[in-house]
Amino acid sequence: MSGRFASMLVSLLVFGFFACGGGGKNVNRPDLGPTEDADVMESAPDQGVVEDDAVLPDDRSVQHDEVSKGDDGGEEGVVDAELDTNLDKFEFDVPPLECPCDESIEQWVCGIDGKDYKNDQCAKCAICKQDLFKCNGCTGDKECDPTDPMGPNGWIKQKAKCEECICREEDECEFMLHVRARCGPVCDINNQTFQTLCDMQKWYIENQGYACDHEYQENFYYFGECVVTPPCPQCENSPKDPVCGSDNVTYPSLCALFACPTMQGVTPQYLGACLGENFCQQCATEAVEPVCANDGVTYANACAATQCARKEVVYVYPPDSTTPCCASAGITGNKVCGSDFKTYPNEETLTCLGLQKKYDGECICDCPGTGDQVCAGDGNVYKTYPNDCWVTCLGLTLLYEGACKTECPQCKVTEFTNPACGRISGKYVTYPDRCWLDCKGATFVKDGLCDDCVISCGPLSNPYDTPNPMCGPDLVTYPNACYPTKCRGFEESQLNPGPCQ
Repeated sequence: MSGRFASMLVSLLVFGFFACGGGGKNVNRPDLGPTEDADVMESAPDQGVVEDDAVLPDDRSVQHDEVSKGDDGGEEGVVDAELDTNLDKFEFDVPPLECPCDESIEQWVCGIDGKDYKNDQCAKCAICKQDLFKCNGCTGDKECDPTDPMGPNGWIKQKAKCEECICREEDECEFMLHVRARCGPVCDINNQTFQTLCDMQKWYIENQGYACDHEYQENFYYFGECVVTPPCPQCENSPKDPVCGSDNVTYPSLCALFACPTMQGVTPQYLGACLGENFCQQCATEAVEPVCANDGVTYANACAATQCARKEVVYVYPPDSTTPCCASAGITGNKVCGSDFKTYPNEETLTCLGLQKKYDGECICDCPGTGDQVCAGDGNVYKTYPNDCWVTCLGLTLLYEGACKTECPQCKVTEFTNPACGRISGKYVTYPDRCWLDCKGATFVKDGLCDDCVISCGPLSNPYDTPNPMCGPDLVTYPNACYPTKCRGFEESQLNPGPCQ
């Protein structure tokens, strides 16, 4: 082995040893020089992303020795082109190197595996895959992003032990408001003001025994300082539903406004807390149009509900309504369109608000809910509509006057003579024809009867039962009761003896 090659081998071994952290704290490290390989840069102890509270290893400056000379006077570690091109001809028996984490650095972190580690390097060693060298002591297999230890492909949850509650106001505000900025004072459901969301979290952890990851946001009421109102003992049991008085004071309920006003002659100005300096100033310029949110509380407008209270609007109040949020009626159910052409969660809410039902379902067309029914559709789905106003409003095609006679009124087959076999919900069903099969959303299998239909009732050319025409609810005449019940899935009570008229 030439002296130049031996020197090169020693340099490679020394580089590999130091790349994994071996050699103790005070061993000088060779200057590797600039490199384009990100993995080689990774061989030095990872310092993660330098943040305001980033976990950094000890600062260990390295004094580099002068480059030693080889046997032939050349610089050791400089390989000539001829030797460099023949490196792949040699095999090296290099034992695995020890790469334990440096536990002398005590800056505890919580790993993504839920375990505590003395520092982020120890966490990385246990969690992340070591790409450059297979070092003893580092067992991780996760593909990590070395530039972002706390990112989606990082290896630590927080720069503290797992059981410690770490709260960053910017993160909390981003979660609640979707903006990375401090969001100021907040009011909780108990009318307590906290200067930050983190203060609120800390209070509930210390006083209510909440865990770090508890959804304390359920106690959040709105952004801004709590409005202090005069105590009103006679209304303590009244449901909390704020109302803004003509004195620009927010009262917890209509009961409190009438029973305990700040001055004589106070009247309700609008439903919901008063918009302005103390609450939701950014929505004070929006038009007042009270809404009921999914927390059962009334807000002066949709802006206040969604931007300040971070709640969803369930329904908008009718004009001139003085009825508070009908929380007792519930905020779920079968939606209905009210007589004011607004959608409400159920009929109970309409009753609470003193409204009439226009029709079932969400408000779509400002048409009457009654009248001369028509059967109409869009070419695929046909159903009964209250009147032809709906046909015009929705741009539908009128099939015929009157209610639809079947589920698929566009299918006009009258005799069970050209059936088709389809598969729906894992079952084989024989339909009167391809139109019915497509209308019901079945997958076409073949023309004719399904196999199990033939087994149960026989072929149409030679039925097992004697001829006895039956009219099905699809207004199709069947040869006997077997085909509509065994092949179509109808009940016998749905059949009428004789051919369909």
